[in-house]
Amino acid sequence: MDIPLTRILAWDFYVPETVLDNSHFVELALQGLLYNEDIAMDREKDPPTKIHWQVERGEKVEILTDEKIVRITGISQRRKAEKDEYVHHLGINAAQKLLGKTGISPEEIAGILFGTVTSQHEFPSAAVLVQEGIGATNASVCNDIGAACSGFVTALNHADAMIKREILEGRNPGYWLILGGETLTKITDYTYLNSTLFGDGVGGVLLSGPSSMPSDISMYADVVAFVEHRDPFNGQSEMIFRDKYRRLRMPDGHAVYKQAVPAMCSAVREVMKLAGWESVDLVVPHQANARIIEKVAQKLRTEKYYMNIHKYGNMSGATTPIAVTEAIAEGRIQPGSKVVVTTFGAGKVWNAAALEFKSYR
Repeated sequence: MDIPLTRILAWDFYVPETVLDNSHFVELALQGLLYNEDIAMDREKDPPTKIHWQVERGEKVEILTDEKIVRITGISQRRKAEKDEYVHHLGINAAQKLLGKTGISPEEIAGILFGTVTSQHEFPSAAVLVQEGIGATNASVCNDIGAACSGFVTALNHADAMIKREILEGRNPGYWLILGGETLTKITDYTYLNSTLFGDGVGGVLLSGPSSMPSDISMYADVVAFVEHRDPFNGQSEMIFRDKYRRLRMPDGHAVYKQAVPAMCSAVREVMKLAGWESVDLVVPHQANARIIEKVAQKLRTEKYYMNIHKYGNMSGATTPIAVTEAIAEGRIQPGSKVVVTTFGAGKVWNAAALEFKSYR
């Protein structure tokens, strides 16, 4: 029996209005308020003794500047949610844009999966709050997926499996809303240099089975293949984590770099093999850091990759759907394009999806 392919009907996103550019961090450094990540993660117990913008290298002292942040991270600005703006609020806005783009009504949504680790409450889930916010009264599945930066692709994988099961059991799967994103600035400690990396946003897609195509769609994507791996052992679960104060911590960024690059490259090669593809038109790596993205492209020996981290920073699970949305808008993805998205997240988790874009008309 041929297994039906899940279809992605639309991509869109929402980011907060407030822009936080690099001057914010330069000013913190000049005030002596930005510290080395490895000096004291528990500052109450062991106060830090030197500020990060004075990095001693022999007799040379480097001052933190906008240019240095861009050189190290590739980031010029990121978005920051307001005090009373939470990840489900961003998700509601993204969902409403997706519904408007497709002409699908909230009542037609059968399920909502939200890849996020920054829900306002541990329960109810952010997915349930989005369900309430958009009026998806018939959604029978509303769950958060806690895979950090890999959350969106993991949620997409789960929804794909549920849609296939519904079809194979003779039921109409309906439409599924899949979101990924965070309000990382709410858990970021702005006295540490790696706070320059993180921003807020939510992106998402609407899915369906092959027979449920709304008339407003001009291009869709078949979900051709997935791969996903996890390795929480040997301290891998503590590479990126929240401390006892619930603050985001990444004590060894270089270790993350060394593992993220080969993991994403391996996932891309593996999913291409599963899809039966010899080449792809675009690779969309997780927008974690410009150096990671560029190294992944170099290792894959491709110039066909997408990067927009300069505008948004690392938004965790939001980076994939936002990058794909913008790649479509820029004409980098068109009907006929074979695209692989790949991510690496806390846990550690790494995955990839092979997507083939097609014209509906």
